[in-house]
Amino acid sequence: FHDDVEILEDDWDLRVLRHFDNYPACGLAGFGGGKGLGSDDIYKSPYSPHQLARQDFISNMVDAENHGKRFIGECNVAVLDGFALIVRREVLEKAGGWPLNTPIGYACYDYWLSCMTRRLGYRIRLVGVACEHLGGQTFVKLGIGKDPKHWQQYLDSHQYIYDEFRDVLPYEVP
Repeated sequence: FHDDVEILEDDWDLRVLRHFDNYPACGLAGFGGGKGLGSDDIYKSPYSPHQLARQDFISNMVDAENHGKRFIGECNVAVLDGFALIVRREVLEKAGGWPLNTPIGYACYDYWLSCMTRRLGYRIRLVGVACEHLGGQTFVKLGIGKDPKHWQQYLDSHQYIYDEFRDVLPYEVP
C-alpha cells in the first residue's frame, strides 16, 4: 500500500483474503484498476507511451468519480493501480522475483505486476474496498518529478512494458 492510503472499511482484509482462499486463480488483488490495458492500436502503429493507458477505471475511493466509476463489489480487471496491491507470493516466486536491473521502479511497477500475473495464468481481482488515496503525498515529499531523470524513468519504464509484454497486451476483461 502507498503510505498515503486510508482504508475506511472494517474487515477489508477478510474480503481480500477470501479471494485468495476461494479463488486459487487469483494472483493479485487491489482496490482500484482498469478493465482494459493497452490501446487497440498498440503494436500496429508507432510506439507511444499513451498506448499503455488504462481503460475504464473503477474503485471505491472517496473520489472514485474523479478517476472513473464507483464500484463496491468484486470483479476481474486487466490492471490494478499501485496504491493498493496484494500479491500471491507464488506469483512473485514464479516471476523470479521483482524486476531488478530493469527500468521498473517508481513508475510502472503496477503495470509490470499486472502483466506478469496474467502471463503466469492468474487472474487480477478488484475488491471495491472503501478507501481514500490522498495521492502524490510521497511523490511530493521525496521531490520526485522535479529531477529530469524522473521523466526519463517514466519513458524507459513504459518502453520496457511495451517491449516485454507483447504476449499479454492489449488486454480487456471479457
